[in-house]
Amino acid sequence: MISRRIIQYNIMNRRHNSSSSKNNFVRIFEVGPRDGLQNEKTQVPTPIKVEFVNRLSRT
Repeated sequence: MISRRIIQYNIMNRRHNSSSSKNNFVRIFEVGPRDGLQNEKTQVPTPIKVEFVNRLSRT
């Protein structure tokens, strides 16, 4: 039913030197429910969307 799952990576506080930093981290955003479901040809019922989000959160 879901044609694709889109993951957006947002790298914050990127350092370009060789020293390590405690502030470097990667934040991953799951935008499948927003972007992926908009691409479906037919409207996805709300209970299916809720189940989809619940399954994504368990992965």
